[in-house]
Amino acid sequence: MEQTGALRIFRTVVDEGGIVRAANKLNRVQSNVTTRIRQLEEHLGTRLFRREGRSIRLSAQGHTLLTYADRLLRLADETVSEMRAGKPKGVFRLGSLESTAGSRLAPILSRYHSVYPDVVVELATGTTGALVTRVVNFELEAAFVSEPFTAPGLQARRVFEERLVLVTSKAIRKVSGPATSDAQRSSPSRRGAPIASASRNG
Repeated sequence: MEQTGALRIFRTVVDEGGIVRAANKLNRVQSNVTTRIRQLEEHLGTRLFRREGRSIRLSAQGHTLLTYADRLLRLADETVSEMRAGKPKGVFRLGSLESTAGSRLAPILSRYHSVYPDVVVELATGTTGALVTRVVNFELEAAFVSEPFTAPGLQARRVFEERLVLVTSKAIRKVSGPATSDAQRSSPSRRGAPIASASRNG
C-alpha cells in the first residue's frame, strides 16, 4: 500500500495546486510531502512537476500518471470496500456427475443464488476420476462425485445416497435361490455421492 499512499499524495498536490497546501490538507509537514513526491519521481524515473515561478505545474509525464493514478486509487478503494464487506463475489467453479447435476442440483443452485446473488456458478460435468483430478489441480473449487475415489489431498463429505437397480428384459427368466442372494451380497446396492473439495492447507 506504500505506492498507493504516494499516489494519494501526488493526487492531493495536483488538487491543491502546490506542496504547501497539499501538506496542510493531508496534515503532514511540507518536507514529508516533498520527499514522497521526489521518491515517486525517482521510482518512475521522470519528473512529474515543473516549476513556474512560485507555483508548480504537471509535466507531460505527470498528466499521464494522473490518469492512471485516478484509476488505481479508485480500484484500491473498491478492493478495500469489497474485502471489508465480506460478501462472496466472483466465480465459483463446481463439478458434478451428469446424473447428479440433472437430478439433484437445480434446487440447490437456485437456493445458493438467492443467498449469494453476486456469485456466478460455473458448472462442469464429468466422470469421478476427471472431476477429482480437476479439484486436485485447483481447476474446480469442489465437485459432486461418487465413491470410492483416492485423493489424499482432498476432504470429502457425504451429501447424497443413490440406490442402484438392475434393469433387464422381461424375457429374461427371473433368477431365484442362493445365486440371487450371493449376487446381492457381492454387488453393493447403494452408492454414496460425496462432495470433494481441495484442502488448500494440504
